[in-house]
Amino acid sequence: MAERSRLARRVAALEELGGLLEAMKNLAGAEAQRLQHIALASAASLAELEEAAAAFAGAFPDLVPAPRPPRLHLAVGSERGFCGPLNHQLVAALAEEGEVPLVVVGRRLARLLAGEARLALALPGPVVAEEIASCVDEIAAALFRLGPMEAGETLLCTHYDGAGRLRRTRLWPAFPATAAPAAWPILQLDPQDLALALARTRLEAALEGVLAESLAHEERARARHLEQAVERLAERAETLRRRLHRLRQEEIIEEIEVILLSSRAGAAGG
Repeated sequence: MAERSRLARRVAALEELGGLLEAMKNLAGAEAQRLQHIALASAASLAELEEAAAAFAGAFPDLVPAPRPPRLHLAVGSERGFCGPLNHQLVAALAEEGEVPLVVVGRRLARLLAGEARLALALPGPVVAEEIASCVDEIAAALFRLGPMEAGETLLCTHYDGAGRLRRTRLWPAFPATAAPAAWPILQLDPQDLALALARTRLEAALEGVLAESLAHEERARARHLEQAVERLAERAETLRRRLHRLRQEEIIEEIEVILLSSRAGAAGG
């Protein structure tokens, strides 16, 4: 009886935990869909900004410096765990970047790179979509503090896109190295001020898209990981239920045997 009670409590605990993980899986899937919408909107904004940047470069080629080698490389991993080998795969990809100093977004990725000389700065990443805007501001401010970045300096970012592919996205410079001549635009700002404002705005739009895509992939990976955990818990609970059923059958058989023995003893005594 004590063993059966213990098994019954374990089954109940596993079922409760499975329900909790199932809810977490559903939340992760819903968040991934929401983040993908944000990423699509960011991509549309970025396309418009790049069109404006190309037009500016065509009209003011003297304000567009020649590309320069990178002094920094940005990498976006996960802030939380329970998302599979995502961060380990990123570390392997970053090995191809050589000794360029790294700015890492996401505490889980930063832990894997802790102690490496090339880790220049580790920043927290977003956990939900609402945190993306504040993270963009913090990352952009940190990049300029570490530089400040020259206009033509190259800054690439290694991250996951919404489909789970590792990508390298150009964040800086904002302007193409070559652009077709364009008509002189009517400006309300000094061209140099406009160039800086356009570059910063493009950087922020690109960062928003990168963070949204990366977090969307993280949430999908987490949903898959949680689904596997739910399946393992269900299998374990089913195994324990079978043991519980066998124990109950054994107890019933023992009870029947006791009744039969008692009946025989009573008949013999009579």
